[in-house]
Amino acid sequence: MMRTACLIAFAIGCGGSSTPDPQPDAGTALLPGFTLPAAPDPSLGMRLLAPITDNIEPGSSHEMCSWTGIQVDHDIDLRKVVGFQGATGHHIILYASHLNYPAGTSHECTDAEMASFRMVAASGSEGLPSEAPGDLVYRVDKGMYLVLQSHYLNASDDTVSSQSALDLYYADTGKAYTPSHAIAIINTAIDLPPGRSSTDIHCTMEHDIMGWYAIPHMHQWGSKFSATITHDGTATKMWDDLTWDPQYMFSPPAKTWAVDAPQMLAKGDTIDVHCEWNNDTQNHLFFGNEMCVFFIQDIDKDGLGSLDCDNGSWGSF
Repeated sequence: MMRTACLIAFAIGCGGSSTPDPQPDAGTALLPGFTLPAAPDPSLGMRLLAPITDNIEPGSSHEMCSWTGIQVDHDIDLRKVVGFQGATGHHIILYASHLNYPAGTSHECTDAEMASFRMVAASGSEGLPSEAPGDLVYRVDKGMYLVLQSHYLNASDDTVSSQSALDLYYADTGKAYTPSHAIAIINTAIDLPPGRSSTDIHCTMEHDIMGWYAIPHMHQWGSKFSATITHDGTATKMWDDLTWDPQYMFSPPAKTWAVDAPQMLAKGDTIDVHCEWNNDTQNHLFFGNEMCVFFIQDIDKDGLGSLDCDNGSWGSF
């Protein structure tokens, strides 16, 4: 079994994020040999330090969700994030969620938790910045909790311990930025019996959006994924019968567009998504255990916020 330390360290410097009382000895549980540069100045950003994860066995892959207990009490805009990971680190992601656990809770991510997450920004393990392109900012909406997801992929022959940290850098308050929000094309009512099955999602746009980043999302029983955008009468295949690899859960193939030449979707345009699964269990799989999602990061000039089209019906999330 994996054992995770029960501490998480963090520093808040944005002048408005609420934080829980520090845990006993918070900030001291740094894995020996895991060295970090100086944390961001509190006026410029904050550092999130995930708990130590022990007993990462050879050939294993683990997605660890670490809960900071931090709930932001106003919208926070980030220009960049910088990730650092120890041995076997593959990537680290900042999520926002309405779901919360006590600060320092860290365990293998569950399907129910993942269904509540809203991606903010991701970084690799090597300490290089992941900066929002153009004049965009990664926005964390008021009321959301901050969660770290650390992916460890042990390709070595040794059992190791590891740890992750993510530095967040705020947008300059003296400059004008455009927020980036998420558009999710989804079906939360999937019911997948044992064996092979599929679903189709058709969504007609209710607003104009401009996409700069897009990814597919399924879980381990996925077999095929397709997504088609029809804009101004022209159909563009984003993915056409993509053979699904379970590793895409953590590192999906992505489409990107320049901020000054985004993927346009106008009111009345359509998105069609097709997912196929091979459920080799003896039970039905429902949303959370499995998913069919097409995510688009939007250049949100109109302040629409994060939107989802759930099997044809639009709403906020």
